[in-house]
Amino acid sequence: DGEFIGVGTEGGEVRFHTARPFEAAHAVRAGDAPVKHLLAVGGDRLAAMDGAGNVTIVSAGTGEVGRLGTLERGFVLAAGGGGRCIAAAGKEGVSAWSLEDDRQLVGIPAGRLRESGEYQCDIRGNPVPRLALAPERPWAAASDGPTVTVWDLEAGESLASFDADSVVESCGFDATGSR
Repeated sequence: DGEFIGVGTEGGEVRFHTARPFEAAHAVRAGDAPVKHLLAVGGDRLAAMDGAGNVTIVSAGTGEVGRLGTLERGFVLAAGGGGRCIAAAGKEGVSAWSLEDDRQLVGIPAGRLRESGEYQCDIRGNPVPRLALAPERPWAAASDGPTVTVWDLEAGESLASFDADSVVESCGFDATGSR
């Protein structure tokens, strides 16, 4: 709702500040490694991924922390389904979780994300997949080159693919998730 602003730190904390007036509120430990990604997932909750690939859900209001899982060498964090689904992408594929019932979805199996012969890489030479989640379905659009594939995260199956004719820099669904 915009009441809090979360800031990830090198020490593995998420520090919350009130938006109006802007002042420090409280901090919670999300992990032991630096918090690399923060993402709003609905209500007062943020998803955090640290440098070790640990994915947690942090409540700004209560300070409660829930650990979802780990994706080694995780690079990208995305949310969809109106805050009901979260996914983390890395070199080993995509891990996904349902936040409604705290269960891990199949995601995208390791080795299946690379549909093309090219990778976009970060400064360390690690591949950085592009990832977007549909707003109303457990679907992901993922790419790490010129091919975009739509995945069913519950079944771990490819639904469709298309070639973008160049390296994809980003991808996303429309607000209905139908396009």
